[in-house]
Amino acid sequence: MGGRAKPNKNTDKSKGNSSQTQKPNSSMLADSNTDPIASLRTGMEGISKQIQALQNELKADIKSFKEEITTQVKREMSDLKADIDQKFATVSNDIQEQNEKIDAILTRTEEVEAWSSEANTVLLEVLREQSKTRDKLEDLEARSRRNNLRIYGIPKDTEKGQTLAFVKEWLSTELSIDTDLQIQRAHRALAAKPKADKPPRGKKTYENAQEAVAELRRRGIEVDNLTRESTGVSLLERLQSTEVSSWHRVEGGRVAAVASRRAKQKLQEFQHNSRGRGHTEKD
Repeated sequence: MGGRAKPNKNTDKSKGNSSQTQKPNSSMLADSNTDPIASLRTGMEGISKQIQALQNELKADIKSFKEEITTQVKREMSDLKADIDQKFATVSNDIQEQNEKIDAILTRTEEVEAWSSEANTVLLEVLREQSKTRDKLEDLEARSRRNNLRIYGIPKDTEKGQTLAFVKEWLSTELSIDTDLQIQRAHRALAAKPKADKPPRGKKTYENAQEAVAELRRRGIEVDNLTRESTGVSLLERLQSTEVSSWHRVEGGRVAAVASRRAKQKLQEFQHNSRGRGHTEKD
């Protein structure tokens, strides 16, 4: 295969001799000339088969490796997907719980706001009622400390515009009191004029002008400071323009007698207190 061998001289000679003796065969010459090509062809076919076998083996290995890699990647992707799905489900559950908690908090907040609004309304109403009750209590306490009298059953316009003089004369006549009661002011009770078939209004007396002014200011009526020399006309008009609850006439002889004794006792206390206060001022 590598090349022709160098011919030997002895061999050539012998061949020459033999050629001389015998004629060479043509078929033998052809076989000797075609042996290297056949060997080369055979070698090339073997190499081609080896290369083909190697290619097939490489293809099989590559296919197996590819399948293995694909299977492993699919497995890892499946595991990753399952892990992601699990974590996503956990996150979704947490978000749902947080949303429920937020809804509960918002509901409670709305309830608290509604309760707070109602509580504020009730509290304001309670404070208003407390203020009214306190004013009434102060008024009752102030009235309990005053030496004021209410007289019932006197018909309307009996005093003929001279309320103070009429009250003094009426008390002296009805209760048989000769001493001066030192009544400074007197007026009709602050109520609407009763009808003809209704009991007349009572009269209310004040110890001094300052008490009358304080009463008006407490009721929201602006009044200038009054003195003993004031006529009291504007004061009387303002008092008459203010509405107060009306009083019922005391009926029945027995009840009237009890009321008369009470009034007389009250007048005596009033007279005693007035005298004591007069002595104190003189001292």
